Amino acid sequence: MTRVLTIAGSDPGGGAGIQADLKTIALLGSFGMSAITVLTAQNTLGVHGVFPAPVAFVRQQAELVLDDIGADTMKTGMLYSADIVAGVAELLERYGLAAVVDPGDDRQGGGAAAARGGDCGGAHPPAAAHLPADAQHP
Repeated sequence: MTRVLTIAGSDPGGGAGIQADLKTIALLGSFGMSAITVLTAQNTLGVHGVFPAPVAFVRQQAELVLDDIGADTMKTGMLYSADIVAGVAELLERYGLAAVVDPGDDRQGGGAAAARGGDCGGAHPPAAAHLPADAQHP
C-alpha cells in the first residue's frame, strides 16, 4: 500500500485541507498520514480564525511519522508561511521524497492564510507535480 504524507492546514468542515486530503488518499487505496500547518475556524461562509503551528512543530510532526512509518510520497496544501515552505523543502530533500504541491489557499485569492497574516511569498517546495491555481476552484 502506498504511504502518503500530507502537510497542510485543517478545515473543520472537511471540504478542504488535511481532512479532504486524507479522504482522497483513502479513496485512492493509499495510507494517509498528516502534519498540520495551521488550524482554522471556518465554515462555508468564511474563515473566522487562524492559529498557525510553529515551523518546528510542523517539522516534528512530519519527522516522527517519516522516521517511524515512512512515506512513498508527499502532498502539500496550505503551508501558511515561507518558513514552513523552507522546512518542507528540507524534509523532501532529507527523505528523498517526490511531492505533489497544491497551492491550497493561494488559489482562493487570499483566504485563510492571507486573512490572518500568513505569507509564503509565492514560494513553494520543489514538486514532482504542481497543481494549477484553478485546479479545484474554476
